[in-house]
Amino acid sequence: MASKGNPAKWDFPGGKVDPGEDFTDALLREIAEETGLMVTLEHVIGAAESELPAFIVGYVFFEGRIKGGHVQISDEHDAYQWIERARLPEVDIAP
Repeated sequence: MASKGNPAKWDFPGGKVDPGEDFTDALLREIAEETGLMVTLEHVIGAAESELPAFIVGYVFFEGRIKGGHVQISDEHDAYQWIERARLPEVDIAP
């Protein structure tokens, strides 16, 4: 999804875990909020981290399956596209 927070960059759906919220519940909620899709999580396919001036951000990437909904992106993004995993290195993704 094209990110408004990182203009001209692509980003994955996701976000922060609310206090007291389970990690997977947060991920499912963020995906629904940002894409309009309901998914099932299959398994972890990778992890990464970014060092920002004030903190380090950890990322966990899951393979998932769409189980319902229709793509309706949030105000945080202005476009979306489906990309095959093998083509990800070709995409200008937000840091």
